[in-house]
Amino acid sequence: MSRIDQDLQDQWVKQLTAGMKAAIKKANPANVFYTDGVEAVGEKQIGYFEFKSPALDGFLYHLMFFLALEGKMVMGTFACPYAEYEDWREIAFQVMRTVSVTEADKGEEQG
Repeated sequence: MSRIDQDLQDQWVKQLTAGMKAAIKKANPANVFYTDGVEAVGEKQIGYFEFKSPALDGFLYHLMFFLALEGKMVMGTFACPYAEYEDWREIAFQVMRTVSVTEADKGEEQG
């Protein structure tokens, strides 16, 4: 997971996910896309998509997901050899679905 210096709010997660998917599709039309969507995980909206991409020695399976944290984007990625994706796919989705975000209470003053 990486925190990206790009503004993001929960209500923009769906549009960001669609835009990222379109950019990856445009960058390499050989990629094969599977499921995508937005899931509510706790209080957060998490957008995701999964795809297969060509590599030098075969194919890779990817799961990418996005969420907002304190007004910025967090991007999670998972990749493995496509031959192993059946072993790893559900685990990668479980990692995404167990993301827990605790944001500081900005209204509280230190005393």
